[in-house]
Amino acid sequence: MQGGADDSGILVIDEVWTDGIDVLSLYKDVNVIGAYECKQVILRPCYPKWSIGEKSHRIKRMGLLKCFDEQRPEDFFAYWEHIHGPKALLHHIGAGIYMQNHFVKTIKSAPTEWNGSVSLCYWNVDAFQYGHFSRPNSMDVIKEDGSHFMDVFKAFYAEEYVIKK
Repeated sequence: MQGGADDSGILVIDEVWTDGIDVLSLYKDVNVIGAYECKQVILRPCYPKWSIGEKSHRIKRMGLLKCFDEQRPEDFFAYWEHIHGPKALLHHIGAGIYMQNHFVKTIKSAPTEWNGSVSLCYWNVDAFQYGHFSRPNSMDVIKEDGSHFMDVFKAFYAEEYVIKK
C-alpha cells in the first residue's frame, strides 16, 4: 500500500495471515516500523474471488487508528466495534467489505502506538466516490463519532494482491 507524501514513514502495509511463523523473519532486509498481532472483526464480509498473484479490481481504503492516551484499549475496541462500526455500515454503503483489526499485541513498536487498522473495499471508483460518504451528512456523522474513541486516524489508498493460499 502506498502511503503518499506524509511524515509517518509508512510506504507499505502488509496483512499477513499465518500461524506460528515469526513474521518479522520475512522482512530481513526491510525497515519494518511497526508490526502487530490482531483480532480481526469483519462487520461486512466479501472474500477474494480473483486469481492468486493478480491485482484485485477493488479499491481498498485502509486506515490506522490510535486511541486517546487516557483510554483503555478494551474500551476503544468496544466502542469501535459496537457503536462506530454499525454507524460506519450505514454511511459507507458503497463498501463491499468493512473490516476492523484490533491490535492485541505489539510485535515491533512503531513511532506512533497504533491500536488498530480498518479496511474498506469498494467494487469500483463510483462505489467509492458515491458510497464512501453516501448521505449528505455522512462525513460529519463519521467525523463526530470518531472524536469519541480515537485520537489519530491516518488514511491510505491501497492496491491489493492475494499472494498465496
